[in-house]
Amino acid sequence: MRRAGEKLAEGQAQSLSSTYYFALPNGRQKDRQALLEAVPPDDHISTLKWAFDNDPHSSESQQRIIRYYTALLDAAAGRREKAIADLRALQREIGGDAGSLRDAVQQSLQRLEAAERTRR
Repeated sequence: MRRAGEKLAEGQAQSLSSTYYFALPNGRQKDRQALLEAVPPDDHISTLKWAFDNDPHSSESQQRIIRYYTALLDAAAGRREKAIADLRALQREIGGDAGSLRDAVQQSLQRLEAAERTRR
């Protein structure tokens, strides 16, 4: 649909958003990884931007979830420093809020920072 220049209907955007939301919690790493590997990272990022950047029904929480996945996709594309910076910014925004997103951001950030230290 994105490549054809079509737009998502509200219900389609909500369904797509829920797919990413339900892959967040601990114990859903396999689902999250399968989702991230569904298409090449840059194509996936383009699809997320197309689907959610101009969605008037998208909440702040949904936007944060999409930013989280975009950071992971950047890391998968080899842009680890950008991914780490974006995850740190997201972590600051979330602050002390409890929830799956906070936990996922923290775990992903720790994993990427450890990989960066090892790489150096």
